[in-house]
Amino acid sequence: MGNLIAKIVPLAIGGAVSPILVISVVLLLSGTRKPRARALAFAVGNVVALALVAVAVLLLFHSVGHTGTGSTRAGKLIDLTLGVLLTAMGVGKLIEFISKKLSHQPEVATSDDEADQPAPSKGGVLGSLVLGVGLMATNITTIALYLSAMKDVAEAKVGNGDRIIVSAIAIVIIMVPVAVPLLITVIVPGTSIKVLAAVRTIITRYRDLIMGIFVTGFGVYLALKGARSL
Repeated sequence: MGNLIAKIVPLAIGGAVSPILVISVVLLLSGTRKPRARALAFAVGNVVALALVAVAVLLLFHSVGHTGTGSTRAGKLIDLTLGVLLTAMGVGKLIEFISKKLSHQPEVATSDDEADQPAPSKGGVLGSLVLGVGLMATNITTIALYLSAMKDVAEAKVGNGDRIIVSAIAIVIIMVPVAVPLLITVIVPGTSIKVLAAVRTIITRYRDLIMGIFVTGFGVYLALKGARSL
């Protein structure tokens, strides 16, 4: 199981890089209506989406007879395809960031940036739960890396118990950036508003650069992983 954990941890770390999820939980925590409860519900929604993806991948690989068989050609093709997709997305984000720099656009959130962000200020706890499920399920970069990790879990020659443990480890790692803002409001409630506002400003300002670097890097990693011995 140690080798499997070593394989999925880098993918989970890459999946954890998601500015949109962090911005969403920060907005929820900045609200006035049950901010912690709604942020917690949002995080639970994220976990539900990840758990459903894990179950779907494991069932799919089991149905085609690839569970516990070790690395397969189909698995390598999945990694290669996801790697090429992520690399293209990452390069696009870097080009977008550089274009904004060259055109001397201000490094602040624009109306277009705000339009790209969810509006979690409306709705209650249930709405936040649904938002968490939806945003995670449609978060292409996180889901792509998580799919590759779950594919490795499905193919690994380990027991079902080990698969559950490794899947849980991947989910915990991915959820760290969402959980940290929530913990900040508990540990330092007096200064949490200023801290969260600063976090949101930095992430919004450098979102394209952050995503470009990480997504390109992990895209190349996945592409090489899939192309090797294909």
